[in-house]
Amino acid sequence: MPAPAGTHVSPAASGLPGAMRARGREATRDRILAAAMELFSQRGFDSTTVRNIAERCGLTDPAVYYHFRSKREILDALWERNGTAPERSLDAPPEGTSDLVMFLVDAILDAAADQDTLSRLLVRQVLNEDRTAIALRNQAMAAWRRKTVLRFRERMDEDEAGHLADGLIMLTLGAMLNAQIDHGSDFPRAVRSPEFRAWVKNMTRVALPLEPEESRGPGGTCAQ
Repeated sequence: MPAPAGTHVSPAASGLPGAMRARGREATRDRILAAAMELFSQRGFDSTTVRNIAERCGLTDPAVYYHFRSKREILDALWERNGTAPERSLDAPPEGTSDLVMFLVDAILDAAADQDTLSRLLVRQVLNEDRTAIALRNQAMAAWRRKTVLRFRERMDEDEAGHLADGLIMLTLGAMLNAQIDHGSDFPRAVRSPEFRAWVKNMTRVALPLEPEESRGPGGTCAQ
């Protein structure tokens, strides 16, 4: 007799081949995460219960707990799945330093637009002094900085690469904060617009020491 809808059936008892069980588990995790993202966005993290998440995706509470030990673990999984994706967007190597900086501006803005819902949730939790959210935020910032510094290190020394990475990240974060305040839920569309991109890139050219490539000697040092 089949189990009632929403009841978790153990993989061993299902009689399905291992690969099919694994795909089923992954599909269920995805349903839980999608439901949690919707509810966290609508009600906030604190006001959403595991039962709310289970009801939204048609599962029982024990079925959700089989995949995630706590609501906090669901938040962690959401960030692991979405918050680390921007690192992979920095892999294409433009030619000059100025071109690289403009490429990185686009990559940061694209990531912010793609992750707006999750980022807003995380910011709310950080402001509530949630230690998990603070740790996830710090982890994401460190990952962005590490990847950005590595790209700049191909063109300049380590100290200069660190200063340029810090300046770029702080400048784009400031621009994005203004856009979130000005545009609210329309933030993703706003930061994808050519006008906003051009404004941020113009500020970057003015604020950061982007020297023409031909003015640099071997190893990124300035030619005399």
